[in-house]
Order: sequence, then structure tokens, then C-alpha cells
Amino acid sequence: MCIRDRISSAELVCDTRAERRTLSGADTVARFDAVPGPCVVMLEPTGGRRLPVTVEIAPAATDLRCWIRAGRAGCG
Repeated sequence: MCIRDRISSAELVCDTRAERRTLSGADTVARFDAVPGPCVVMLEPTGGRRLPVTVEIAPAATDLRCWIRAGRAGCG
């Protein structure tokens, strides 16, 4: 996960399964075990509202980079 605006937590929601990670000021990576298919990454900036990003986890995916810039979240 690439940090632009500081992210205080990240959550990965796939079907009915959700995993949440809290990030400290020094963290730049949140690791999740994910199954292929559609998921939502919820990014929460420090002092801000949670921002959802819909993603498709590929069968051979090993890395997904997400960011918050100017109040907007993205993953790619």
C-alpha cells in the first residue's frame, strides 16, 4: 500500500469476510489474505471518513497498491 495522505486503517471486505488492519505512522504496508474475486478496500485517513474502493482480486495477484490523495482513494 503506497501512502500519500496518512492512512490510519485499511479493511478488505470480500463476500462476507472482512479483515481490518490498523496502521501506525511508520507503516506503509497492510497485508491481507484474499481470495480471487470482487472485493472492497476501505481506507480510513487519519481524522477523516472511510473511503471505499472496489477492486477485483486476480487469481495470481500478489500486490495491490492503494492511496488517498486530495480526499479521494484509489487502488491499482
